Amino acid sequence: MKKYLLIATLTCLTLLTGCTQRVIFDNGNYSTNSSYTSDPSASRVVASSFTLERNASSISGFRWWGRYLGSNTPQELDEFRIQVYTDENGFPGLEVLDTYVGGAGRATTAKGGGSTVYEYSTSIVTQQLLPETTYWLSIFNDTTIDDNDEWTWMSADEPRSGKTVQDLTVSPGVWESASDTPRAFQVTAMPF
Repeated sequence: MKKYLLIATLTCLTLLTGCTQRVIFDNGNYSTNSSYTSDPSASRVVASSFTLERNASSISGFRWWGRYLGSNTPQELDEFRIQVYTDENGFPGLEVLDTYVGGAGRATTAKGGGSTVYEYSTSIVTQQLLPETTYWLSIFNDTTIDDNDEWTWMSADEPRSGKTVQDLTVSPGVWESASDTPRAFQVTAMPF
């Protein structure tokens, strides 16, 4: 009985005070001068590889950076979709997570290359991945309703992992090499 009361109390405290997610994978800071289009309206989505450390397997969120190229005006509500794939010979393989985020948290961070760079973050239902295993993260924003911008995912300034691949058909499974520079992102988890 005490065990269940403690769990209920901790749950209530978490809901009332909020939780700061801890970073379990960090692919480095973003470069203000380099980004890669990841937007179905521009017929391209990209994925960047990552590997969780030995003691990390429960993921519950993501943080990433991007900008709107063209008129530099974000649409009122973003249309983000996040996908995680297994690795298959250096390319995305089996999809293990596909979630529509819509309007993720968006905050202005800096100017880069004449455009404003934004930081995005979202929580997801906790997912279990295998530690020390390569996965691919694909994040894209459908800006079809914004005819003068396309969304681009910032490059990692000093990447800690992987490379970037692209799908020019926006059809699952048709991936090709795009860049040796991975995207800037973090994988997060609930605190202990």
